[in-house]
Amino acid sequence: MLALLRDPDQGALSKIVLIGLVAASLFGLLFIFNRALQKALRSKSTEIS
Repeated sequence: MLALLRDPDQGALSKIVLIGLVAASLFGLLFIFNRALQKALRSKSTEIS
Protein backbone atom coordinates (compact mmCIF):
# COMPACT_ATOMS: atom_id res chain seq x y z
CA MET A 1 0.00 0.00 0.00
CA LEU A 2 2.69 2.48 0.95
CA ALA A 3 4.59 1.61 -2.21
CA LEU A 4 1.52 2.56 -4.25
CA LEU A 5 1.26 5.90 -2.45
CA ARG A 6 4.94 6.69 -2.99
CA ASP A 7 5.02 5.61 -6.65
CA PRO A 8 4.98 8.80 -8.75
CA ASP A 9 3.62 6.90 -11.77
CA GLN A 10 0.32 6.24 -10.03
CA GLY A 11 -2.44 8.72 -10.72
CA ALA A 12 -4.08 10.88 -8.10
CA LEU A 13 -7.39 9.07 -8.52
CA SER A 14 -5.89 5.70 -7.68
CA LYS A 15 -4.31 7.18 -4.54
CA ILE A 16 -7.67 8.64 -3.49
CA VAL A 17 -9.39 5.31 -4.09
CA LEU A 18 -6.73 3.48 -2.08
CA ILE A 19 -7.06 5.90 0.83
CA GLY A 20 -10.84 5.58 0.64
CA LEU A 21 -10.65 1.79 0.80
CA VAL A 22 -8.32 1.90 3.79
CA ALA A 23 -10.60 4.39 5.56
CA ALA A 24 -13.67 2.23 4.82
CA SER A 25 -11.89 -0.85 6.16
CA LEU A 26 -10.89 0.92 9.37
CA PHE A 27 -14.41 2.30 9.81
CA GLY A 28 -15.87 -1.18 9.30
CA LEU A 29 -13.54 -2.69 11.91
CA LEU A 30 -14.40 0.09 14.35
CA PHE A 31 -18.12 -0.45 13.74
CA ILE A 32 -17.87 -4.21 14.31
CA PHE A 33 -15.73 -3.77 17.43
CA ASN A 34 -18.12 -1.15 18.82
CA ARG A 35 -21.15 -3.41 18.31
CA ALA A 36 -19.38 -6.36 19.93
CA LEU A 37 -18.36 -4.19 22.89
CA GLN A 38 -21.90 -2.90 23.35
CA LYS A 39 -23.29 -6.43 23.21
CA ALA A 40 -20.79 -7.62 25.81
CA LEU A 41 -21.57 -4.70 28.10
CA ARG A 42 -25.33 -5.27 27.75
CA SER A 43 -25.03 -8.94 28.62
CA LYS A 44 -22.74 -8.08 31.54
CA SER A 45 -25.23 -5.53 32.91
CA THR A 46 -28.12 -8.00 32.74
CA GLU A 47 -26.08 -10.56 34.69
CA ILE A 48 -25.39 -8.05 37.47
CA SER A 49 -29.02 -6.88 37.83
